[in-house]
Amino acid sequence: MVFNFKTKIIFCLSSLVLISSCGPVAQSDGNADVIGQKLESITPLRATDGEQKKKVSLYDPVVKKIHQFDLNQMTVLRTLPVLFPSEKHFVLDSGSSNYIVDLSEKHISIFDRFSIPQHQPIQMQGVPRSAAFRPDLGWLIVYDDLQSVGVLKLSDEGQVVDKYIFGSVVDGTNSIVSGDLLDDGRLVLALSDNSLSFVDLQASLALKPKPKWIATNQPTTFTKINWIAPLAANKNRLLIKTNTQIILYDHSTQAVVQSLDVYSGDVIKLSKSFDPHVVIKTGPTSMKLIYTDGMALLSRAFELKDEVLPILHSDLDLKNDKWTYVYLKNTHGYSLFNDVNQRVEQRQLVRFRISDKLPLQNKAIQDRTQIKLTSDFYFALYPSVLGRAEVYSIESEQMKKMEKFNLKKY
Repeated sequence: MVFNFKTKIIFCLSSLVLISSCGPVAQSDGNADVIGQKLESITPLRATDGEQKKKVSLYDPVVKKIHQFDLNQMTVLRTLPVLFPSEKHFVLDSGSSNYIVDLSEKHISIFDRFSIPQHQPIQMQGVPRSAAFRPDLGWLIVYDDLQSVGVLKLSDEGQVVDKYIFGSVVDGTNSIVSGDLLDDGRLVLALSDNSLSFVDLQASLALKPKPKWIATNQPTTFTKINWIAPLAANKNRLLIKTNTQIILYDHSTQAVVQSLDVYSGDVIKLSKSFDPHVVIKTGPTSMKLIYTDGMALLSRAFELKDEVLPILHSDLDLKNDKWTYVYLKNTHGYSLFNDVNQRVEQRQLVRFRISDKLPLQNKAIQDRTQIKLTSDFYFALYPSVLGRAEVYSIESEQMKKMEKFNLKKY
């Protein structure tokens, strides 16, 4: 009888765990309601202009340090110690400027191109949630979970030229909902009254001793703008998601170019990698990719042989006619964030040619690895005390590897 009672207790507890971890997919995307994009522990492998980076920087939780890798030579360029190594760290790499930003709970460090750290250039009270990072423009915007906005103007070498922490209220009444950096260096923000605010960051910081938002507002008829994506294809236009619509908007003429009604609960992925796009679930085994060429809203419908499963990462490359996404096999859902490394087992990579929906790849990703994708390959870091990393071609079986780099002294 005691055995049966214990068995029932264990079964009930196990059931609760399964329900909490494998219930319906949450109907929200981690890339909504942020400025820029959600932070990840490994830096993107493509620059803002789409160029494939030759370096990747990431935090290795095994040795609790940041590594910067040369992907051509498959060598470690430098290894950097961090403050508060027990915390979760997010890393941004400036690319050709060769400085590195490290973010953890309440802490920011910037390592310049000579690896000299600037610790705590600003002191934010919340946990960094997202960032809009444009090293080509010299701007880093950090948004935390208390809705503080850290604005840093950086030199090409990674030195802090100017800085300030702003609150979420922009015009005295309305607060920030979402936003991103434009190519002209302005910060576009969606506000709680459904207006768009275009912030002159340089003018805002110039007001000393107490900077304040200097912005021009545009009223809209939208209902909660929870995602804004600037377009490289047309710099005057934005791809916007609201509670009820996906909108192509021209901010120079303040006009809606085209809109599409959607139910927010059907949206399973918001992505700005590389061309902005939205993925919606249209049925148990079907989904639709919605994107733009800058002139109109476009879409592709996909019928799958199995049910639609959680998408961890989605990358659209219109120039090269490719859509690549990573999903979780045999998993029925959890709160989705746009982080390909949130789960590190049973990940599957799929690639389609957009023009005719030809499948180009369908392959398993190595378990227990931190990965990052680019247009041609993906980088994988294993949890190894000695050090192990590999680079895999997406459309072939080519692979390069490096090992035992944690044994070296830098």
